[in-house]
Formats: sequence, structure tokens, C-alpha cells
Amino acid sequence: MYTIRLATLADLPQIRMLWKAFAEEPRDYPINMAGATDTFTRQLAMAMAQVPTHVFCFLAEDEGAEPLGFFLYEIQNRFIGEPTRYGFVHCAYVVPDRRKEGIITALAEMGCEHGLAQGLIYCEASHRPTEHFWERFGTVDYDIRCWTTGAKILSAIDRGRARRLVEAERGNGLDQETLESKERHDGSV
Repeated sequence: MYTIRLATLADLPQIRMLWKAFAEEPRDYPINMAGATDTFTRQLAMAMAQVPTHVFCFLAEDEGAEPLGFFLYEIQNRFIGEPTRYGFVHCAYVVPDRRKEGIITALAEMGCEHGLAQGLIYCEASHRPTEHFWERFGTVDYDIRCWTTGAKILSAIDRGRARRLVEAERGNGLDQETLESKERHDGSV
């Protein structure tokens, strides 16, 4: 089981720890992430302290308040091209031993709902060319940058939930414990 909440400045040590773990995973781009952990933490602190806030971080924690992952996005304004205002996802990360539990999907959902509440329609994200996480949300890919609408992401999440419910209802009625276990591990429904 886990919870997701909007992070505050008091959560910087947990976010820093998660960023460091993210940065230490093998990748070609962006460069020197591990060496820039403290720079990232300072930049995030300054961005989160700005009024009005334009950087938002959602933090996933287990029952003991141990950090499991985060979703970091920023409201940006483009001077050339369309859309002129959009959400840019800087990072979506879950610790390796808690992956495949639906945490990243729940974080993305919270981020999208929050962005829609901020009046955003579009979001963009950077990813490694080998990562295909965003494809299931109907993204359009440009090498390592993709874009989509928040509504498409939420729609894809809802389709996944509906599919899991249909699969669970196909049981014989005696497997309620299995369904409840799946909901706990998936984080959905």
C-alpha cells in the first residue's frame, strides 16, 4: 500500500534521495545527473518556493512514510510555437523494488489531474529512446521528447482500470481476496 501527496519544501531530503537513485541508473542522457544531485536539489527548492508556484512534485510513500517515487512537472511557457502554455514532465521515477505495482501510473494520474486543474491541456516529457512508458498514454514521439494531452493520459489510465475490473469480474465470485490483493498492489480502483 502507498499514498501519494503533493510534496513540500520539507520533502526535499526524500526527493533528493529518489533523484540520486534515479541518476545512478545507467543512461546516456541527460549527462552527469549523479554529479548534479545537489544542484538539482537547490534548483528544485528555489522553484518550489516561488510564488506563484510553477513547479510541482508528487511524492509516493509507503505506510512507514518511506519514499517510493516521485513525479515532477513544471508549467512552462513557449515563446515560439504552439501550445504556448503546457506542463513539462521532468521526471517520473519509482524505486526498482516497487515497480509494476501501479505507482508510476498513479503518480502520472495525480500529475495530470493537477495540471488540468491548473488549466493545462498539453504536457510534454523527455525520455530515453528505449523507454516506452508514455506510449500507452497516446503520446506522439519526437526522438526523446513526446507530447500528449492530459485528457488522453487520464483516459488511458481509466481504460486500464476498466480492463482490470472486467478481468476480476470474470472470476467465480470466490476470489474476492485475490481482487482486494490486486487492488492493494496495483494502487488502482
